[in-house]
Amino acid sequence: MPAHSTSSSPASTSEHDSAALRRLSGFFALAALALMCSPAAARSGSPQADRKLFVISIGQSNNGLTDQGDDSPLDDGPGGRDAPDPGIFELSWGVGDRPGDPARPWVGPSGTRHVFRHPAQDDQGAGTGGASNLALPNGICMRLAGAKYLKETSPDVTEITLFCGAVSNSSLRREWAPGTFTAANRAKQTALLRCSQYMQQNPDHEVVFWCSLGETDGIEGMGFESGTAPEVVKQAYADTLAALAAELRSSIPGAEGALWVQADIPGDYLENFGPEKRAWVEAVIEAQREVRDHIPRSVPVTIFDLTTSDGTHLDRGSARAMGRRMAEATLSDHAPIGSIYCSPASPNSTGAPAGIRAFGSEQLLANDVTLGVRGLPLNVPVMFFCSRTQDITHPIPGRRSVLCVGGLIGRYNQPDQILLSGSAGSLTLRVDLAAIPTPSGFTRATFGDTWNFQAWYRDADPAVTSNFTDAVSITFR
Repeated sequence: MPAHSTSSSPASTSEHDSAALRRLSGFFALAALALMCSPAAARSGSPQADRKLFVISIGQSNNGLTDQGDDSPLDDGPGGRDAPDPGIFELSWGVGDRPGDPARPWVGPSGTRHVFRHPAQDDQGAGTGGASNLALPNGICMRLAGAKYLKETSPDVTEITLFCGAVSNSSLRREWAPGTFTAANRAKQTALLRCSQYMQQNPDHEVVFWCSLGETDGIEGMGFESGTAPEVVKQAYADTLAALAAELRSSIPGAEGALWVQADIPGDYLENFGPEKRAWVEAVIEAQREVRDHIPRSVPVTIFDLTTSDGTHLDRGSARAMGRRMAEATLSDHAPIGSIYCSPASPNSTGAPAGIRAFGSEQLLANDVTLGVRGLPLNVPVMFFCSRTQDITHPIPGRRSVLCVGGLIGRYNQPDQILLSGSAGSLTLRVDLAAIPTPSGFTRATFGDTWNFQAWYRDADPAVTSNFTDAVSITFR
């Protein structure tokens, strides 16, 4: 635990404690009405130690099963790069999740999981036609390579579960169309069901989306007539992809605010088309590379330079390379920053404590810090506060847990900053380092500054009360 002031101990009744409580009484009185009445929308997500990741892949065959036509041998012997890892799992779609499913003896009941191994067992289980998309005799999936790289480079990642939402020739307009469920978007409906069930049973997992949708949308021009300008196709793709990301994040427990990693399209693919369709595909690629402009907390990944075995599907080496790139993008955004102190917090009405984490960058000029809280009671209002000073104040009359900041405490109490924990019991708040609240107004973080953040939320014990998370301290460079 980082060093902090301990001038007020939990059992102390010193003059310092009395003064601290008098100062805090005004703080809580002014904030209480806003905390209880905020209409803010729910968001979620935060990285944590001993991390368990749930990677949901969405897209087409290059996000599910690749190397069609590549007969090079698998390196799946003991210790090989294609060998299974006992900490990497595949979540099953389940037999019968697509019409005409043949028997697949390796697939367990819907929603169960197995150690991921090649040949890929349950890849593309939501395909839209016959058995050809279910599994190649010697198939490989980029997701195992990506997951293995994540584990090898992140000692805190102890377990990864992969869900393959890839559907051959799928489209944002059909299989993954946002909005009302239809017969055409059954892939999305089934994916939401499986992934929601899994996260309800495993709320300690962090959700990450790996998406490769775009090939079919480009060649179909997002459904527009011939003669449509590429700029129109680009905007339609960007808007529909953003709507899908928002729907998946809000529908899967714990996925609000989850990282979205977006791949583009292999350059070989463009050789398949004439001038108009090629221009449409190029427009979609532009939108994919500009994903940060359309989807909050997203990272673009290029696979344009990777090679294919048949003009569409990545060859075996490129599949491994794509997996590594998706993993590297995940790591670039997903690493926690700062140091946790005052932890663990007191348990809340869920029976466990709520925890705060920060992620983004400690580089001041990046202005990229997001606070996340998990483990909250459902649908309760939450307010963040901050200070340059660490302190421990306990007890606070009528409230549970420990206040871990002191001195001049600023409150994130604007209408869009007081949030609800929603149905997942988690949320996130983006911090603007140029406008950090203090009692006398907003201030700007400077080089070398250390700021401490904590969250305060409604709770029950069993009567209505409030509680605190632990705290996170960030020094900006």
